[in-house]
Amino acid sequence: MVTADKQLVNENSDLNKFPSDFNLPFGSVILQFLIAKNETNTGYTFKYAYKGTVETYAMGGSTTTTDAFDPLNYVYPAELCYFGNSPIRVTNDTKVANDYPDGVAEWNNSSNWNGWTTGGHVLSTTRSVAMQYNINYGTALLETTVRYGTNVLQDNNANIQKQRKDATESNNQIDVSSNDTHFQLTGILVGGQEAEVGWNYLAKSTTPGFGAMVYDNVGTVNIPKATAANGGDKSATCYTLLWDNWQESQKNQKQRDVYVALEFKNNSAGFWGENNFIRNGATFYIVGKLDPNEGRSTTDLSEGITWPTNQALPPYDSDGSTIKQRRVFIQDYMTTANFVIGPTSLQHALVAVPDLRSGQISLGLSVDLKWQTGLTFNDIVLGE
Repeated sequence: MVTADKQLVNENSDLNKFPSDFNLPFGSVILQFLIAKNETNTGYTFKYAYKGTVETYAMGGSTTTTDAFDPLNYVYPAELCYFGNSPIRVTNDTKVANDYPDGVAEWNNSSNWNGWTTGGHVLSTTRSVAMQYNINYGTALLETTVRYGTNVLQDNNANIQKQRKDATESNNQIDVSSNDTHFQLTGILVGGQEAEVGWNYLAKSTTPGFGAMVYDNVGTVNIPKATAANGGDKSATCYTLLWDNWQESQKNQKQRDVYVALEFKNNSAGFWGENNFIRNGATFYIVGKLDPNEGRSTTDLSEGITWPTNQALPPYDSDGSTIKQRRVFIQDYMTTANFVIGPTSLQHALVAVPDLRSGQISLGLSVDLKWQTGLTFNDIVLGE
């Protein structure tokens, strides 16, 4: 008899929808079939359950070792949040909405603030308050696309068969030039996210920290067919909200790499991935790496980012200014990742998810709803 860690499904469950009906990626859990004697010892009962931890390939680690990942470490993408940290303007006059300057440029024009005290604080006589600096997004944004880097892909058949028997076989050739639905993007997993952030939307804990994986179900996104030997066009764009991944212990050093796993559905013939045969209709995963230092200066850690000039964003230095050090995800910035399925990417396809590890006071806010430009990662070949 097997003792289950978690009982989630039974004989009436639709196993074709497990575990996606719990908003988990298909390859995230191992389902167990349990057999036990019934209460009267006159027969047996049959139950399904899933293991509390899953041995899975460590994302970014060796593919010859395994590690345990608890499905409880999966988290949803961040909610859309806003952040503001600013000196204020105050006045003893009661103001209504039309009294405030209209638009960011007008807010920054000091001639529009006659009668206001700049850099003041709220007193018992204060009736209106305005923030001097803008409200910005408190989350980061990941923009994702994927395309084919060639019109013919190779699977891992030769290596798999060599391990299974004393034989020499060639890799299967997968032609992706005929239609846009050969493989479809269904999900994006982002590793190294912190499950809890503080008032400034930065990671709250540091040990061990960054142990959660975001799963963003993107529906069904077609990948345009490869019309030439150098591939095809990019897919439709997917957007994922994430937390800033600033790591305080890495201040003045390189910030952490981020591993992203793309979830695909195979709509054509089966092929051999890293370790398993991936059949028609199956879901598989391929990993890409986002290195904040790739192609950028390793001495000037601020290179690659246009930092705000009229306000400070977290994290703050001792003088209250922004610590201008790039990382993959920065709040109020959009990181662009353009992934490529290269000639040998399918050889690294996995069927299990890799481990990515006062009531009278009126308050007037100026909101700058514009994502700043963060790092851009082009042509990230999956599986390398």
